[in-house]
Amino acid sequence: MEKDALYDFLKSIPAFSMLSDSVLSIIKQNLQKHQYNKGEIIYSEGDTIDSIFLLEIGLVEAYKLNEAGDKVTIWFIYPNEIFCVPTLITGAAHLYAEAVEDSLCYTLSKPVFEKLAKEYAEFPYALLRCLSRRVIEYTDKVTNLTIKSPLEHIAKIILYNSTTDKDGDLICNLNQEQLATTSGQSKRTVARVISQLKEDGALTMKKKRIHVSKPFHLRAILSGEGCKTC
Repeated sequence: MEKDALYDFLKSIPAFSMLSDSVLSIIKQNLQKHQYNKGEIIYSEGDTIDSIFLLEIGLVEAYKLNEAGDKVTIWFIYPNEIFCVPTLITGAAHLYAEAVEDSLCYTLSKPVFEKLAKEYAEFPYALLRCLSRRVIEYTDKVTNLTIKSPLEHIAKIILYNSTTDKDGDLICNLNQEQLATTSGQSKRTVARVISQLKEDGALTMKKKRIHVSKPFHLRAILSGEGCKTC
């Protein structure tokens, strides 16, 4: 199997990292490339789904709409992640998926998916790892909503959704509005928590983005050693 950029991308996906080259070769030969512009809906709740998605570039928001028509973010999908596996199995989307940034995805069709699942035991096991991670993530989200304080909950989301930029700074990938929809907190509560963390020096702004200047401060909050007043 030729080890090119697409091969490297597939190996960088945690669920696929342990797959054999023979399985990766079949996946690679059957991928379809799709580009989505910022704000474009990839699929809507109730849509028929006949592929799984592999995100290479960009950011995708998975969300539901409440009775008022407002977004309730379930999670964000980052590069090198698979999404839509349960939806492919059930046949219909149970969430909306929207490109938050210009995004590049690959899709693997259901017939190929089923062929791999039947002929290679390692393939469904790899997807089980992916699904297990999502279940844990969703359970954690519910726990945070019911047990954690807004400060602890938002601090955890900021850390989880932060990456290092080219200057070596830790930058949160979400803005305040996205933090509100992800945390289930009001915009006012998120603004209050962000303001407090700025006063404590844990956060600053860098080019209109949240810069985590003291990640250890946020970790202290999560360990129960930080501020409890927010």
